[in-house]
Amino acid sequence: MKTARTGLDPRTKIVVLVTVIIVVFSFPGNLVMGITVAGCILLFLIDGLVLQLVGFAAVYLFLTAIQFLLLPRVGATAAMMLAGFVYFKVLMPIALPADYLMRTTSVQEVLAAAKKMRVPEKIRIGFAIIMRYLPVVGQNFRQVRDAMKLRDLRGLGTRVEAVYVPMLINTVQAAEDLSTAACARGIENPGDKTSFVEVGLRIRDFLVITSCLALITAGVLK
Repeated sequence: MKTARTGLDPRTKIVVLVTVIIVVFSFPGNLVMGITVAGCILLFLIDGLVLQLVGFAAVYLFLTAIQFLLLPRVGATAAMMLAGFVYFKVLMPIALPADYLMRTTSVQEVLAAAKKMRVPEKIRIGFAIIMRYLPVVGQNFRQVRDAMKLRDLRGLGTRVEAVYVPMLINTVQAAEDLSTAACARGIENPGDKTSFVEVGLRIRDFLVITSCLALITAGVLK
């Protein structure tokens, strides 16, 4: 993963993520919510993640079209089935900082920051494995999807089987590979772990953290 041009500390990005979660569930649909989303968009633009931002905007517009154009014209059963998509639209602001954290932060940076926060090693290792594991699953799914297109598979049952079986096998294999890699890197060594990555809070980090605290305070006082 590339390193963010903003140079924000991983702890700052986690603060941004927690702030968005608090705002989404506590102060939805007001000015604080709009400012929070605008701040997340600004981080994407600064780091040049324009295509990813366009993808989020396309999904948001699609869900909005379902909410206002499709739901009023379908029956009660179909509306209940589509309601989940509309609810996902409410949670999309949380996906922005989460995706930003995943794209601009390496596993080494996360581990170094978590160590400075004195997070227990078992939790650090578990989170690192998740960050390594999810991209592998996504890559496997894209490979299976491309293979399905080449074979021109048709029918829902055939497509489900073509996705389920390879993904199940690849997922188990990926878990075994990650376990082997962790053991090879001395995960079982009880000694103190070191890192080549140096992390630290700077002026820009304190500015972002202060802005997050100000947004939460403004939402509480409003």
